[in-house]
Amino acid sequence: MCNVRLSLAVFFMLAATCLTLPAQAQLVGYWPMEGDLNEATTGSNNAVAKTGQPTFTDEVPAGIKSSKALSLADKATVNIPHTDGLLDGKAFTVSLWFNGQADSPGMWCRIISKMQRVEKQSIGLEIQRSAKTDELHYRVDTLKGFNQHGPIGKLLNGKWHHVVFTFDGTKLIDYVDGKKHEHTIRAEKELPLANTADLILGQSGIEGNRFFTGLIDDVAVWKNVLTEQQIKDLKDGKLTPTDIK
Repeated sequence: MCNVRLSLAVFFMLAATCLTLPAQAQLVGYWPMEGDLNEATTGSNNAVAKTGQPTFTDEVPAGIKSSKALSLADKATVNIPHTDGLLDGKAFTVSLWFNGQADSPGMWCRIISKMQRVEKQSIGLEIQRSAKTDELHYRVDTLKGFNQHGPIGKLLNGKWHHVVFTFDGTKLIDYVDGKKHEHTIRAEKELPLANTADLILGQSGIEGNRFFTGLIDDVAVWKNVLTEQQIKDLKDGKLTPTDIK
């Protein structure tokens, strides 16, 4: 009888532990921009130059493991080909660093764009400049809500900023330099942001222009929602995307 009770106690302890453990991180791709556009885990989904001539710079975010960053100017853009899990499921996390100037050229520039046309509408996520100001907005398009957007900060100030977006199927959360903001989007289906468009760095995916001039580093995508601690560790340089399990 004692052995049975002990076995049951161990079982319930293990069950409780499993329930409290965070889900295993599911990294889809990591593009560190270390002098090339290669994907760092399997190399099976390397990014490519889309327009212009992307270059690389030694100016990188402080405190993270990086020696090079992507530099976009003169309408240079980068294309990350769509693959399974690249913002095509119910949940995702997108993380990147960027650095832009308030006096940079262009209105409504896009830092990232994962947006697809669906008949006369569009579906996806973007980080866009507000007109020609120093302020950035998130933008979400769903079949029920076109151009849902809001400010994430006056971030075009010549400094590096870490931005993460997570989406659980209903709620979009941004973390800007570690500060959390939640947004509920209008949607009518289970996978409101799912699309098969490529992920574009430095240009709108549906308007064909809106070029960003600036620096981008350490782009990573997961097909699950990272924890707040994991996001903080990314920002602080304690972990790289490949360290998160």
